Amino acid sequence: MMEHKVIAQVILKEDVNLSEEHKMIVGQVWTDINKAVRDNCTGTLCVSDLYIMQSREPPSMSEICERIIPYGFREFYTPLLTPEGLFCLSYCEPLSSNYQNCNRGKCEIKEDIGPRCFCPNTDQYMYISGTCTGKILKSGLYGGIGAAICVLVIIIITGSFFLYKAKRSG
Repeated sequence: MMEHKVIAQVILKEDVNLSEEHKMIVGQVWTDINKAVRDNCTGTLCVSDLYIMQSREPPSMSEICERIIPYGFREFYTPLLTPEGLFCLSYCEPLSSNYQNCNRGKCEIKEDIGPRCFCPNTDQYMYISGTCTGKILKSGLYGGIGAAICVLVIIIITGSFFLYKAKRSG
């Protein structure tokens, strides 16, 4: 007994119902095999009347993306079906359902970690969030903290001076 595989390829597009295409292809294969059995091997396709046909469901869009994307990155991609076909989008892509908006920064997918934002001008600015929002000028921040410390020191010295003077006169 010989085994044969029939492999059907369907271009996955937004207007294509994969389940319906699968059913139609399986039905056509059944029809062709039954015709070959009835024709008693007069054509090029010879099939005995004892055959077993197995059909596998087509993979889901997520499964297709998992086959394409390397391990460690798979969980950070989502499928997107368009009229042009299936696209596997990273979370850094605006069309992704799990889009990571980095505002002015650059988004990159890190293996086993996921999307990370790399903010611009980090030598001059600090950012309040990991998505590059709340930009604070470092020199202004350090200057403000320095000025606050100076004011605090002056208040402590002045308070100590008046406390000392009050104890001496009393």
